[in-house]
Amino acid sequence: MSLPLSILFSFTLLLLYALPLQAAFLSPVRKDHTTLQYTLPILLKTPLQPTQLVLDLGGSFSWINCYNNYTSSTYHHIFCDTPLCTYTQSFACGNCYDKPFGPNCANNTCDLFPENPIIRDRGLDSVGLDDALTDTLALPTTDGKAQGPLGLVHDFIFSCAKASLLKKLANGATGMAGLGRSNISLQAQIYDKRSQ
Repeated sequence: MSLPLSILFSFTLLLLYALPLQAAFLSPVRKDHTTLQYTLPILLKTPLQPTQLVLDLGGSFSWINCYNNYTSSTYHHIFCDTPLCTYTQSFACGNCYDKPFGPNCANNTCDLFPENPIIRDRGLDSVGLDDALTDTLALPTTDGKAQGPLGLVHDFIFSCAKASLLKKLANGATGMAGLGRSNISLQAQIYDKRSQ
């Protein structure tokens, strides 16, 4: 059952997200047989680090646990009252009262509501809003015949999320890849960045 989804996802990326020189993004989708969830391996951060995300077909944006060991030299907060914050369609801005400041903690930041649909938790009671960030994302490319170099998506938008939202996700997953209808879903951002 995982093969058809993998082929569909790969072909969708091949057809919709053309890179220069007829290359396209390509990434395998895997089925976790314990949870029956589909996962997508990506590379994120600088230096690039393997990151496994559970696919969320209805998710408006991707979210990643950045409270535990999130180290990257290229992450940036999205600040309130900026065009990028407006672009995320955020309804909230936040301040950080915990120190030290880091990827999960800054003042005057654009906030999003990460959600885990498996446990039906938006975290509004215990987790709350989380900072929106940008960082570097990479996926392998292909010309349709062979795998090519990594394709980079700079300033990939996602939300931080606390570890409590990882409950019942596939083993090794550190977040969710939002594939819903949104201008900041994974596929929309890939298309937008590559067509610039």
